[in-house]
Amino acid sequence: MLLAAPSRKTYHLQMAPQQRKGSANAAELLSRRSTGLGNTGTLIRHNLKILRGILLQENRTFTKVWSKTSKSTVMYENCKLYFENYQHCYSCVHVEPQILYKLPTRSKQEKIEDTLMCHSPVVSKH
Repeated sequence: MLLAAPSRKTYHLQMAPQQRKGSANAAELLSRRSTGLGNTGTLIRHNLKILRGILLQENRTFTKVWSKTSKSTVMYENCKLYFENYQHCYSCVHVEPQILYKLPTRSKQEKIEDTLMCHSPVVSKH
């Protein structure tokens, strides 16, 4: 006669994330972000919370460094600001943005409607 032991099931229990009523400090939020805890929406919300906490401190003062207006939407891509439907481009690497290019004005028949941007690394062959 063969007797079999009852099967044992293993259950892995995970603790629910701690729900906090108060605010977490910046170091804790950055630590969570680096470990990948939470989903993308949660990370973005926490990052904005850190930024808001820094910007809204009572002793914070701001100095106007640069300003520019545009009739069309201002675009930002890869540390570059684009104005007037990509007609004017400024670099944002320095403290004050520097102009990279300014296309000449054209007649309405020659108007640029869309822009196609291509980025690729420069590779040298030896």
